[in-house]
Parts: sequence; C-alpha cells; structure tokens
Amino acid sequence: MAKSLRTATPEFKFIQPKRYLYQAAQEAIKNYIIENGLKPGDPLPPEIELTRVFKVSRTSVREAVKSLESLGMIEARSGSGLFVKSFSFETLLDHFAYGLAIEAQDLADILQVRFQLEYGMIPMAVEKQTPAQMERLRQIVKRMKQGIKKEKYSAEDDRLFHQTLWENVDNKLMQKILDIFWMIFYQARKRAAIPEPPNLQQMHDLHFEIVEALKEHDVEKAQRSMLTHMKVLEQRLKTPKPEAMRKTVLEAGR
Repeated sequence: MAKSLRTATPEFKFIQPKRYLYQAAQEAIKNYIIENGLKPGDPLPPEIELTRVFKVSRTSVREAVKSLESLGMIEARSGSGLFVKSFSFETLLDHFAYGLAIEAQDLADILQVRFQLEYGMIPMAVEKQTPAQMERLRQIVKRMKQGIKKEKYSAEDDRLFHQTLWENVDNKLMQKILDIFWMIFYQARKRAAIPEPPNLQQMHDLHFEIVEALKEHDVEKAQRSMLTHMKVLEQRLKTPKPEAMRKTVLEAGR
C-alpha cells in the first residue's frame, strides 16, 4: 500500500507564489520521497491524495508527475499507481545537454569548463593507457593528416579522438559529461557562425603531440598540448565566419 501523506511536514502544504503550481507540486513530491526515505520500487500516494494535501489541482499534480517521469525519478504504472524509480545520471545528463544546447550564450564558458575537466584528467589518461588504445589514437591522427591534403576537417574524428583519449579513465560519468560538452560546443559553434579550423596542419599537430606525450608518459607535455589546443579554440571563437562577415557588411551598407 502507498504511504499516507498525513505525516508529511507542513512545508509540503504551502505553494510558493510566483511559481507555476506544477513546479511547486514537483518539488513537494521530491521532498516527500526524501523525507520519507523512499527507495526505488516504493509506492507513492495516489494523485488524488497528492492533490488534497498539496492543495493544487489534479492537472498540476499530473504535470508534476509527467515532469518527474521525464527526469527518470518516478514511474507511473498503469493500474498500479506511482512508484519511485532507480535514479540514473544518464537521463539527467541528457536533459542537461539539451538545456545547454538551447541556452548557451557564451561558448567561451563551455570551452573553459571542458578544458578544466580534460586538463585535470590527463594524469589518469597517461597512467591507464593501453597499446590498443594508443593504436586507435594514432589511426585517428593519421586520418587527420590525410584530411590536410583534401583540405577537409572531420568533426567525427575530432570527437572520436577525445572519446578514445578518455576511454580507459575509470569514470563513465566524466566521459559522458565531456562528450556532452563536445557536442554542445560543436552544435553551438555552427549556430554562432564560428569558422572551421583555418589551419588543419596545426589541428593535426596538436592532436599528434598529445598522442606522443601519452606514449612518453609525459603528463606535463600532454597538459601543455591541451592548453595550446584550448587557446587555438578560443581564438576561433573570436573569428566570425566569412559569410557572417559579409552579412554584417551588407547590413551596415543598407
């Protein structure tokens, strides 16, 4: 049987002003789960009781439930009711990626966070490298070199390089976060009219230096290469695409 809400603390009954009612109900449900020490699989009170105690409409409660379901925090089972769900960082990070992709206004901030994470993980990457991983990194860098002749930048290889670089670091959450930041930066970069790498040789050399530093087990060298890589990216943030510049000139001449 679902636990009764009669023992809930009074704060659950008050809905804060200037907030959507479903958001307040959502917070109240989360507080109820925490205060009552509910675990995955434990039942929650039915919607009708949530409506009575929180003093909001059933529509607000349903919207709150749907929102918590989308976050992977609770589960609505047909014919059985509401239940606490096992928490997963995967669902949370997916929402996190969407939020940043929509609201990111300053790519420099995203780049700085990504750099600090990668820079700090270099010692672990050096320590945990394997021959198979090093060979994959060399193959990626080799393809980057081939791209120089074709004057073609491969975002896929760029992303794969960083994914491979951290694959042996025993922190799946960090790997997920880093990949999200890469995707956000890449997508937002296109929307913000930031140019592709103007110097493919330089891009190749920076990645090559990181691989060489790993091979030599040289943490400081790898970190220096990562720092240079970040500075090159920062410079690109300040350089608009040629078509964006032409648009600006045309608008100014009107």
